[in-house]
Amino acid sequence: MKTTNFFSGSFLLLSLFAVSFLAAASSLSAQEERRVSHILVESKAKADEIRKEVIAGGGDAKAFKAACYKYSKDPTTKRLGGDLGFIRKNSGYDPRFSAATFSLKEGGISDPVISNFGWHLIHVIKVKNAAPAAVAKPATPAQSSVEKAAQLAAQQAATAKKKAGEATAGQAPAKPATTPAKTEPAKTAPAKPAAVKPAPVVRVPVRRSILSPKRSVTLTLESILSGFSSRGAQLNFRKEAAVELNLTLRNGGRADAKVPSPELLPLGFDVVRLSDNKQMQGDFVKVGKPANYFVNLKSWEITGLVVSLNDYFPTLTPSGRYSVNWSGVTFARNIESRFPDVKNLPNFSALRAEILSRQYLRTRKVFQDRSRNRANFGRNSFEFSVFDSPVAGTKYYARVNFNTGGDPVVFELSASKPAGGNLVALQQFVDLANEGFYDRLNFYDVQEGNYALGGCPNLNGMGVPPQTRAGLKNDDEAKHTAGTVSFVTRVSPRVGKANGGEVGSIFFVSLKDHPEWDSEHVPIGKVVEGLDRIGKLSAQTGIASIVILTEAEYNGESPDVTLAPAPVAPATPDGITTGEPEVLITTSKGALNVTLFESKSVNAVGSFITLAEKGFFADGPGDGKMTFYESHEQDGKTLFLVTGSPTNDADGGPAYKIMDEEPNDLKCERGSLVMLKEYDPETDTYIPHTAGSQFFICIQDIPFYDVNEQFSVLGKITKGMDVLDKLAKGDTLDSVKILKKRSHGYTNFNKARK
Repeated sequence: MKTTNFFSGSFLLLSLFAVSFLAAASSLSAQEERRVSHILVESKAKADEIRKEVIAGGGDAKAFKAACYKYSKDPTTKRLGGDLGFIRKNSGYDPRFSAATFSLKEGGISDPVISNFGWHLIHVIKVKNAAPAAVAKPATPAQSSVEKAAQLAAQQAATAKKKAGEATAGQAPAKPATTPAKTEPAKTAPAKPAAVKPAPVVRVPVRRSILSPKRSVTLTLESILSGFSSRGAQLNFRKEAAVELNLTLRNGGRADAKVPSPELLPLGFDVVRLSDNKQMQGDFVKVGKPANYFVNLKSWEITGLVVSLNDYFPTLTPSGRYSVNWSGVTFARNIESRFPDVKNLPNFSALRAEILSRQYLRTRKVFQDRSRNRANFGRNSFEFSVFDSPVAGTKYYARVNFNTGGDPVVFELSASKPAGGNLVALQQFVDLANEGFYDRLNFYDVQEGNYALGGCPNLNGMGVPPQTRAGLKNDDEAKHTAGTVSFVTRVSPRVGKANGGEVGSIFFVSLKDHPEWDSEHVPIGKVVEGLDRIGKLSAQTGIASIVILTEAEYNGESPDVTLAPAPVAPATPDGITTGEPEVLITTSKGALNVTLFESKSVNAVGSFITLAEKGFFADGPGDGKMTFYESHEQDGKTLFLVTGSPTNDADGGPAYKIMDEEPNDLKCERGSLVMLKEYDPETDTYIPHTAGSQFFICIQDIPFYDVNEQFSVLGKITKGMDVLDKLAKGDTLDSVKILKKRSHGYTNFNKARK
């Protein structure tokens, strides 16, 4: 693990814009600007050596940029040649860095300059001399803008009054109203009592300011390969290669923030193997004890490190698709396990509560996304794959998961000739699937009993991926029988079929025999599970993900991937069901058996089961447990109880939010579990797509919510209503155990964009 503390070009530009926005316009107009690039290294001796090399190479921008590519330890600006853009004296840089920059002439290269980030060489590319601020002439009394406005308002008022008088003078006097005839009062049915609106569940104010003291610290995950691939392959690591990520912490708020020491950030990683949806066991022996467990990150300051996930997750190298996310709950658990003395910090209880809160750290990821549909877009987890190039004569499998849940469709993939077009087409499909290209696409044209077309980013048959493969033919002479999976191959009329065609991302499944396509398109496999389901798909059914497996993995012989230690064990194979999942919620007053409505609440159930299998609901503040921290009363009766917060307040959550469900007939009635959304007191509404881990249990029917609010009903109690009647505010939520679930994975639920 290489720790760095660097300036990030893209982040600093955003930061500088915000700082500049806060400054007075007159002051900014008089400031000098300089376009600067820099090289960051670990020692003065190294900086001196690099400076000599740059001078020997001509001492110009070209030589400086070449040295930056070669030596700089700033992984974000390195690929930009160290370019930081235009900066000003008050742009918020380290004073030593700023002083050295503005002491140079245009084209100058500094001696080594130390800052809190390391040793820099600075090159001033261009200087913009500030134009003198214009001096405004004092306005004469007649020219005063205030008086002009007052005069205009008076003139308009006088004109309006005059027109109104003229209109009144031209009208006949109004006749007095006649006395209405007496009539019998109409007989009406007694009015039904209006539904009583319950008090808001939780008054969570909307955080509209980008400079809010909460959620001001952002952790960015970026592949080390970003910027070096034209097609997004920074998401696809070759087998046995290190999976390296850039981690960047940026404080975008006005106030300083306490954050974990950068070298401790890996303790918060949750890594899930998507082929079997199991959380991987982390080994954090290599995380050394830092000088300080927590550091003070100043306003607009950036720090970070380059980390190899293989150092902490040794079973990562087997092929497969993974997701990595940073979790405050995981971090708190792992830092206490790895460094027990952290609990001796005088303010650790407060820090821990802050870490567990939903607002503590916002995660985002950066990569060159050339597909608007990529699953990573708008999600908190960073998805990547580890996979080698397919080999001729070897079977692979593609598990196609859908956003509506249910069992996946499985393709068996293969190609027989080592240099044939079928193998190249197979490589294209595997690359696109592993890069997440097919995520959130769909089968946009399904002709039942004939064919099903999918994989077009434009949803109209005209879209193409970042890179296509040309000159491909059906060299394996595979037949288009029912179930064949094949690429749509476009053949140029000028070239003809004899020279092959071009494949992009669009593929189709033959739902009957199509021998006429054998010489035109390039097959890559066949459907071995779920062919009947494909013929019934609609254009609204989206692909959640396509996971590529080796034959051994498909047959259940995948390498041992142990579960992270958690208080609650996941469902066993005996707990698999084709119906609705069932869970057992244990409280301090007894147990509640709950049926989850996966068929109608896919996102809510997917998130709930994923969190339950991680042991999320068994972890409360400090060494305590989650509680039913809020109770709502109306007319002397308890309406509902709120729980699911790791901080036992309105701010606790899993560091992500989920999409609301499509409208359905599920009701907020007695015994229902309902996902909690944030409430905006300014508009007196609940904010869409803001549910996380918190939910409330209805003690009474709440018909008002069924009519006026779009809450996602998660499930309903089937046994334990007597326990529900005993529950009260302050009782604990001890555990959530999965009794039954479907055989597919649950991590591919749709998270809301931030």
